[in-house]
Amino acid sequence: MLKIIEGVKDANEKDCPLPALALALTLPDICSQIEYPHEKNVGNRYEDWYDNFIYKHENAGVMFANFMSNQHDKKDSFHRFNGYVCYTLRCLLLHRGDAGIDSDLEVDDVYFRVHTDATPGENKKIYKDGKMVEYVSINSKQLCHYLCDYALKYYENSHKKEMFNRRIL
Repeated sequence: MLKIIEGVKDANEKDCPLPALALALTLPDICSQIEYPHEKNVGNRYEDWYDNFIYKHENAGVMFANFMSNQHDKKDSFHRFNGYVCYTLRCLLLHRGDAGIDSDLEVDDVYFRVHTDATPGENKKIYKDGKMVEYVSINSKQLCHYLCDYALKYYENSHKKEMFNRRIL
């Protein structure tokens, strides 16, 4: 896992947001397997780890800007970047091959705007069929930074360090 963190940081420094984000979004997968070894549902495990080890501690305002219409319930809540939203972004990138870097990406009638700017995303409104739609604007570099920092903290505080030493081929 430490090599993945190094790779994310290196890609971010070289202004390669797509590889950085793809690698960073695997960190909760790795940590959640160690934290919740008996949970078979990858999504539940991923979301729980993110919510318990990152969401409670993050300052989301630095990383995200959003517009919400209050149409979504807890599981579909995009009111703050939580485990569900992070897992959704991970699945979009790793399974669908799309992260919406510097463009809009729609999922479940919510748009992701992933950008690399130093400041939170624009507060402009997005319209579809004449109606304002929900969106989450994400600073990919900041998200990578958060995921790396919190995964490293988890590793440093873990009493299961040997679990992190599995070889990746």
